[in-house]
Amino acid sequence: MQGALRRQKRVLRCKHEEDISQEDEQGFNPFRDHADSDDGVDYLDNTNATQLSSNAENTPHATATHDHTQRPYIYRVGRKFANGKVHRAIRTLFNECFDGAWATYRDVPKELLDRMFDRFRTRYNWDQANDEAIREGFENVLKDRFADIMSDYRTKSAKKARVAGFDFPDDRLDFEAMSKFPPRFVHSGIWEELCMGWNTEAWKKKSVKRRNNRKKVDNDDVISRHTGGSRGYGEHRIILERALGRPPTFRELFLATHLTKESKNNFWDGLYDESLDGAEFCTARSRKAYEAYERSMLEKYGEDVTLHPVGDADLWERAHGRRGFGIGSSDPHFIVNGTPSSSSGSASYAEYQRSQEHVLLNILCSLVLSFNI
Repeated sequence: MQGALRRQKRVLRCKHEEDISQEDEQGFNPFRDHADSDDGVDYLDNTNATQLSSNAENTPHATATHDHTQRPYIYRVGRKFANGKVHRAIRTLFNECFDGAWATYRDVPKELLDRMFDRFRTRYNWDQANDEAIREGFENVLKDRFADIMSDYRTKSAKKARVAGFDFPDDRLDFEAMSKFPPRFVHSGIWEELCMGWNTEAWKKKSVKRRNNRKKVDNDDVISRHTGGSRGYGEHRIILERALGRPPTFRELFLATHLTKESKNNFWDGLYDESLDGAEFCTARSRKAYEAYERSMLEKYGEDVTLHPVGDADLWERAHGRRGFGIGSSDPHFIVNGTPSSSSGSASYAEYQRSQEHVLLNILCSLVLSFNI
């Protein structure tokens, strides 16, 4: 049985590589390119191969380009884009435009955001009816990533200072020394001003508090984390929906991002019953969060899990707060329920799929009309 399953997976992988090769010849493919990140997704390699093969055959592949420049077509999912490539592109734009001592996102002037978004337009294509929603998603990425960007700048500056001979511990930055070593993209005068702002007791106290929160451990003395890699939860949801051929339940999404690799393999191979006896979570906290949610779902919707909805964001938030554990900065309604809090400019993978079929039909009609002329 296991040997047959492995053979099916090899066939599926070969078929997938063949499809991608054909798509590369035909142009941009939104289904392949939408949720493409650097890190691998181990739960996809272990999803039932027969089921995935069937889904792959039944998924329409739009192969037409969206405009003459072949800019990737994007759409908003929840608060952002659920697309690592797009999020990294926004980070790159910020680096390119960084020209002020902005210690917080609130300090970034609107004029700069306008300039960045104008550049963003030259790199991506979207339905102009959703322009306002795309702009909001663009800014949400920056808001959520700003603290990490500044932290990355400080880390790179500290590394340069240490290489130059300045000796200070990792957890106690020497801003006076670092002020002489600006990171790439940041002007020396701006970097000196930022370092002066950080080199205060008030900022250092806040920094220590944030660092302690990040290092908070659960009952097993393991730093709270997940096993989903660098992808956001929204991106994982879209990948799972594409792989399964249906919206994944929040249960499936949570397990795909919080079980250890071996337990994920067993879960997708159907080796666990509803109790998940023997399954290993990445932390004790994640197991407790999952079990509490499952109990709440059974109490509210009954013992027959086939009659349960995809998820219940209200139950999850009630147990874990509005930005509940396992959600991060993502839209909780999209992550748990599969539907965005606001539908303006947002879409599920299925809705996006239908929109691409409509776009492809319009392009084909335009081609037919041009030949008739």
